[in-house]
Amino acid sequence: MAWTASWYFELAVVGGQKLSARGEERSEVFVAFNGEIAKASVKSVDLLPDPATGKVRLLVLKPSTTSDKVTFSFADPADSTTKVFDLKTPVVLIGASAVELLPASPAKLWLKNAGSEAVVVEILIGRDPAP
Repeated sequence: MAWTASWYFELAVVGGQKLSARGEERSEVFVAFNGEIAKASVKSVDLLPDPATGKVRLLVLKPSTTSDKVTFSFADPADSTTKVFDLKTPVVLIGASAVELLPASPAKLWLKNAGSEAVVVEILIGRDPAP
């Protein structure tokens, strides 16, 4: 089943320029995750059932609270060579250009909560199942 994610954003500098854009991203499959990451823990989430089939076209990560203690990565954060990103605010990657920032066909996402309270994270993934 095909889905369409419509998006719109507007950025404005106080007393200055405005930038806005809108568009759509068609994807064949959406996978959603809405779960709690316990305090002082790491959780891995499967992004694609089979990374060899399909490419990520849309990735949205939305934490329930803003914290510098929550991070995400596309490989095990216990590995010292893994690039780890802060999840202080929502992360939205839409379309081929944006998702090229991701590793090729990421299979898993690791969420790490180094804080003292649980955090809920919502994840939305759109993919094109054609390799």
